[in-house]
This record gives sequence, C-alpha cells and structure tokens, in this order.
Amino acid sequence: MRKKIVFFYLYRIFSRMYFHVPMLFVYFYTVGLSVWEIELLLAVYGITLIFAPKFTKKFKNQNKQQITLIVGEMIKAFGLICFVVTKDVWILAIGQILSGLGYSLTAGTDSSLLRKLSDTYEEDKYEYKAVEAKSNSYMFISFLVAGVLGSVIFKIDPRLVFLLSIFANMLSLISARLINDTSEITETKIATVIETVSDEERLVNDKTIFFWKNYYALSRAFTLATFVGFLPYYFFIVVDVNLYYFSAILSLFNLFGFLSSRVIVKLEKSWGYKKLTVVTSCLLIVGLMVFCFSNNLLISVINISLLGLASGGVRPITMANINKKEMNNFQRTKILSSMEQNYGFWNALLLLSGGLILTFFGFKTLMVSFVLMYLILILLFYKKSFKLQMPKDLSNLSN
Repeated sequence: MRKKIVFFYLYRIFSRMYFHVPMLFVYFYTVGLSVWEIELLLAVYGITLIFAPKFTKKFKNQNKQQITLIVGEMIKAFGLICFVVTKDVWILAIGQILSGLGYSLTAGTDSSLLRKLSDTYEEDKYEYKAVEAKSNSYMFISFLVAGVLGSVIFKIDPRLVFLLSIFANMLSLISARLINDTSEITETKIATVIETVSDEERLVNDKTIFFWKNYYALSRAFTLATFVGFLPYYFFIVVDVNLYYFSAILSLFNLFGFLSSRVIVKLEKSWGYKKLTVVTSCLLIVGLMVFCFSNNLLISVINISLLGLASGGVRPITMANINKKEMNNFQRTKILSSMEQNYGFWNALLLLSGGLILTFFGFKTLMVSFVLMYLILILLFYKKSFKLQMPKDLSNLSN
C-alpha cells in the first residue's frame, strides 16, 4: 500500500511540472501574435475543458483510473509536441486542444484513484484527506520549481521548456503505471454506473455540492486566468521585468499557493470552512484590486503573493467538503469532472472578455472589471446558496 501512495505522490509531482505554462504568453508574443490573438489561443484550452467531458466520459467509466491517467498524460505530451515542431497558429491551437483533452481525462481521476486506494486499504489507517492535502502542496512546489527553471531555459531556447514538460509527462505516465491498481472494470460495475445515473444527477444538484462546485470554478478561474493570461502581459510589457526574473516573480503565485494549501488544513478546526471561504475570496479581490492602482514592482510582487494565497486554499477547501458526501468512485469522478468543466467555461470567458478589455481599455480597467465581475458573481452564488439553506450547511461543516 505504501508503495502505491509513494507512486501517487510522484505522479502528482511530475504531472504538475509545467515548465512551459508561465512562459506561454511570452512565447506567443515572440511568435508575433497580438494580445487579443494570444488570449484567444489561451482560451482554446478552457473551451476544450467545457466540451471534452462529452468525449471522455465513456472512456473514464469503462477504464480503470490508472489507465485514464496514462492515456491523459500521453495526449498532453502530443499536444506539447505541436509547440515544438511549428509556430503555425492553427497547429498551436491543436496543441492547446490536445492539452485540454488530456487534462480533462486526468482532472479528478487522480483524486478518485486516491480515494479508491483509501477505501481499499482501511486497515492501514490511511487518511485520504491528509494525503490529498499533502500531495496538493507538492503540486504547488512542483509547479514553482518548474516555472522558475522554465524562464532560465526559455532564454536558451524556447522549445526546451516544451521538451522538458514532455519529459515530465513521460515520468508521470510511468509513475501512474507503477501505482499498479489491481481492481477491474467489469460488466457489473458498468451496469452499476448506468443504474446510478440518477444518483449522480442528485449529487450534482445537491445544495452543498452546488456551492462548492461554483466556489471552486469561479475562484480558480479568476486567479488562474489572471496568472496565465494577464500577469505575464503586466510583468513582461508594462513593468518590463528581465526575463531571467520573469518566472521567478510569477512563481511566487505558486509558492504562496503551496503555503496556503498547507495552512488551510491546520486552520480548518479553529476557523471552520465558512470563514476560510470568505478569507480566500477577500484575498482574491484585494489582490486584483491593488493592481488597479500601482505599477510598482514591489507592490506587484506582494500582490501576486496574495493571489497565490487565495488560489492555494481553493482546492483543499473544496475537496474536503465534497468528500464529506457518500459517493462511489464513478460518482466522485462525475462531480470532479463537472467542476473542471465549469472552471473551463469561466476560464475561457475571462480570457476572451479580458483580452478585449485589455486591448481596448488597458490593464487597470481589466483589473477593475475582474474585481467587479468576481464580486457580483460570488455574491450571486452566495445568495442562491443561502436560498438553499447553505448557511446552516456551512455552519455544520465548520463544527
């Protein structure tokens, strides 16, 4: 059992070694694309996440989580190859589609596999929640280290960051294979999936899951769309940061995300998830707001750290609460996939609308718009959740 968990940790570490992600905007900019074209190309990834579940659902249901992870990593690698072989915008778009499709297969699947291992080896007193939180923090560190190295390597040859990410995909594929999940997908299990469709729909519409799913999608979309699509523009063009320090500064987002994901678990008992949810939302709003008033590098560094703190708490809070619900692995995968699908929608919408605002009105107007959009949307979801008696549910979760 312990070996399986070690390989699970390795999978999460290698699968988040995105050497290329912090440099995507810069890469597209050096290729000669306009800001709007870049945001459109970045949005292709989010759009893919919206529609991918329609194509991946059957595959996920009929194959072990381990196989799904392996295939997903292979598809992501093929997507990255597109960035290595050409600078043609249509091929780059195909690369984004393949990357999104591969991520759609792996998103939530690793958590479902971990949960299944937990349920199978209860005699080891193995705690799902602890490993989920610990591995989540490892993912932030992995992304952090890969991002810092990416900016240095990018100066040598931009294609190297994509080659290193492909190599990381191969390592994650091997790690997934070594987890050695011995369970089988049988006709009986497939029949069970069909029989529990109504239960899945009930869970998707469950009032507590409704809240956490939308909190996750909105908070993650606003932080990551800003991080991937607009902060690179800010630091590379507005502030004109030296490329050697570029990813190091952006990686503060991941460093403070790592710290947040670790602290959130410790604060759970004393603060409760209701307060933690409000705190992460407020950090996000403050982080975006300060960008509206200053181009000072030091203040911007503090700001991106605030966004990292907000981002790092979102997944642990959401996963801990969703996993309070009794559900089987197929139902859990369904819920997690729908969360990523919602995230993909908001991410794509923010990149497209944000690209237009940035092009015609500038960066400060973009940040003001994002603050207002997030505030309105999160309050609307809070209000709808309150109608569903969410305060009572959240109070129970906090106790």
